Amino acid sequence: YRATYACPLSIEWKTWTGKSGCVMSQVDFAAFIENNLPDIAIPPAADMLEISRSLEAKKKVNFASGIRLSNGQNELTYEEQVSGTAAKGKLSVPEEFTIGIPALEGGINYAVTARLRYRIADGGSLAIWYELVRPHKVIEDAVQAVWADIEMGTGLSIFNGKP
Repeated sequence: YRATYACPLSIEWKTWTGKSGCVMSQVDFAAFIENNLPDIAIPPAADMLEISRSLEAKKKVNFASGIRLSNGQNELTYEEQVSGTAAKGKLSVPEEFTIGIPALEGGINYAVTARLRYRIADGGSLAIWYELVRPHKVIEDAVQAVWADIEMGTGLSIFNGKP
């Protein structure tokens, strides 16, 4: 006899992995954070919501050009600085935040790190997104935990692969 179990992904996992790396407007990002507020662990969810709503980014560009007429040597310098603040400077914008979500339906919550990214897009609008850090490792661990539970509960060994 053979039994199979597909280990269905949780709704929270699908939601967060589905938007990882997707560039959003500030309005869309704030709505996403608000809709998924219970999942945010660090910084406090209320701070993350305020950051998403009030993030301001400023770009400063310095450019210098010089030429030496005697030999035609050019010297160019381009320096760009982007800084972000939230809540009128009251909150610092974190480089990373942590969510606590189950990877599998009915599974335990995992702490998953997300890198917060933002850019000033053409036209001066703000583009915001996040990138989950090594989400495949969370899935590997969650599946291993299910296998261990099955082996312990049944007393049988798990065989992974094609027959």
